[in-house]
Amino acid sequence: MASTSAKALSSSLHKEELASTEEKRHSASPSEIRRIQRKIDIRIIPWLCFTYLVMKTDANNITNSAIMNAEKNHDIKAQLKLSPNQWNWVIACFFYPYAFLEPASTLMMKKTTPSFWLSRLMVTWGIICGCVGAVQKYGDLIAVRVLQGAAEAGYYPCIIYYLAFWFRPDQMARRVAAFYSFGQLSGFVGGFLAFAISHTDGRIAGWRWLFIIDGIPAVLMGIITFWLLPDYPQTAKFLDNHEKSAILGLLTEHAPSKEAKTWNWKQAIALFKNPTFWSWNLVSFFHAVGGFGLSFALPTVIFQLVEVTVVKYLALCIATATAGSVFPILWPLRVKAAPGTTAAGIAIGVTNAMAQFSGILGPTIFSSKAQSIRLSEEMFR
Repeated sequence: MASTSAKALSSSLHKEELASTEEKRHSASPSEIRRIQRKIDIRIIPWLCFTYLVMKTDANNITNSAIMNAEKNHDIKAQLKLSPNQWNWVIACFFYPYAFLEPASTLMMKKTTPSFWLSRLMVTWGIICGCVGAVQKYGDLIAVRVLQGAAEAGYYPCIIYYLAFWFRPDQMARRVAAFYSFGQLSGFVGGFLAFAISHTDGRIAGWRWLFIIDGIPAVLMGIITFWLLPDYPQTAKFLDNHEKSAILGLLTEHAPSKEAKTWNWKQAIALFKNPTFWSWNLVSFFHAVGGFGLSFALPTVIFQLVEVTVVKYLALCIATATAGSVFPILWPLRVKAAPGTTAAGIAIGVTNAMAQFSGILGPTIFSSKAQSIRLSEEMFR
């Protein structure tokens, strides 16, 4: 019965999309639509990409700090006297509040405004990231990591949710791909920064400088985001009334909308009853743990290799980077399968929350105990 209802809903939404497309053709030509969408892309996509790069660099710098100046016993684990099990908790504790708060954070973006909420996220996580540089013991580090996870919670799903206010699901794939590709660059950028900052090691350890310096761009970009990022097509000052109407005419009736209520019980109940809600969450869980779990131990794996050749390094990078190539395909489908402003916000937030088990389980699965027997080295022999 639930399956029949889901199919009927999907068919109804498809018809509404076609009808909406027909209406659009009467208000703007295809070439004009492309021009307007290029205008929107230029205005919001590059900024979202750079902020995501900063966010991912800040979130991942904890793994780089584990090997910074390790040859001098001046890395974070040596200075704070962390055992392998304690280090696993340092990484994993970030993801508990991160996962738990993501659905609420996604809806809070709608309750407030995108420019305010994304700005708040960035400024808060930037400040807390810098505070990691002041920790003195294991308990301090755990506390700050938990706060940082709470501060960053919702940024990624908020961006997906934000794009759904501007584009139809079938128009989102290229935008999500561009946005996500910058996140993949964070491994290179973060590694390069960690290497450069490691040379500042002295009275103040290099890993402390890493967190302090990495937090500054997030705070600055958060302040700029508040003034720079347009909230919705209806309120975008860089679009005239005709352009706003043309873009809104492209969206389906059930697309997230500025005018809709943030919370709708009918939509929420229908979403939880829909079996695709649970299947999407399972896909997100298993893909994240299997695809990204290794990334949280990757710098240590590379550091422990006897001979780090270019081929070995690239093989490990490709193994983790390709895990994310499916997201530009999955996220538009996830949005399409959750009709309504409330349903889309909950679905995006919960689905991405399930993906955070990569950080909760990954450090345990790929622990230093497994690395010590150099399984990674054997793979390349």
